[in-house]
Amino acid sequence: MVEFETGKWILSHQGKYNLSQSGMSGRINLDKYFKSCSFGDENNLKEIIANLNNDSKENVVITHGATEALFLVLYHLKEHGSRKFSVERPEYEPLFKDPPALGYEESNKGVFIFSNTNNPTGVELKIKEFYDAYVVDDTFLQFSKDLDSARYPENTYRINTFTKFYGGDEVRIGYIIAPSKDLAERINYLKGIFTEQVSKFNICVAESILKDNDEIKKFVRNEMKRNLSFLKKNMGGLKFYKNVEPEVGTVTFLDYSYYTSMDSRSVAEYLFKNQISIVPAEFFGVNGPYLRVCYTRENFQESFVELIKNLENLKK
Repeated sequence: MVEFETGKWILSHQGKYNLSQSGMSGRINLDKYFKSCSFGDENNLKEIIANLNNDSKENVVITHGATEALFLVLYHLKEHGSRKFSVERPEYEPLFKDPPALGYEESNKGVFIFSNTNNPTGVELKIKEFYDAYVVDDTFLQFSKDLDSARYPENTYRINTFTKFYGGDEVRIGYIIAPSKDLAERINYLKGIFTEQVSKFNICVAESILKDNDEIKKFVRNEMKRNLSFLKKNMGGLKFYKNVEPEVGTVTFLDYSYYTSMDSRSVAEYLFKNQISIVPAEFFGVNGPYLRVCYTRENFQESFVELIKNLENLKK
């Protein structure tokens, strides 16, 4: 049975000090967008998305989120002959669990799948060459760079969502940017089989949010830059994964081996008993002394101090 263990863990481990929430939910007031909307035009939303990504609106497919977008792209690629995929870990769980569930075999060729910046490390991945196609989850890209700054191979499918950067959990909008108009149309045809069309009301909300993109971007980047700076100055004995500093975003992968030799799930359970919500390494496809720390919450600094204090207690 295929399970989204990260999501299941987060729902069952909610404490006072939240270091597991990777999106801006609750940090951006979206009420005005919901209150002012009626029905939107999908073509208008596609045009705004295309402009933000320096692409053509004919290449954009609107979805209910990144999860649906990933499924549609993988199914589409399989329908056109892809059977192998490659994912480097640590990586966001669906990116290495969805392909085998759809009949893909893991290999060093075929479709290369990755998140940019990487979830959980927050680091920008160097793209490997000579793959048949690339699927990139851009969910965390805009925290550090404008979407139109990304440079990918021509045969790249970009997916994104309103959930993280805009805190739009209730918006239920995502999108795919396909390599061409023809490929976008082929993916769009699948929507009638596997999913329903996206709500016109949600399309209106998404369009309204994107019109304020610059204002939202300024707030989000300033907040995350401030929190990441605090994290770096107060890490104690923690280290970044492979000693590589992350980009500004919402997540980083921290090595806690200075404090204990316990496995990551045991450490996360110990922290939860002390009201700290955090996600262990194993859900990102790796073993080792790592925890994903998210720094989105308004009380992040207090929460991070609690994390260090409890890790210090483990070392005693």
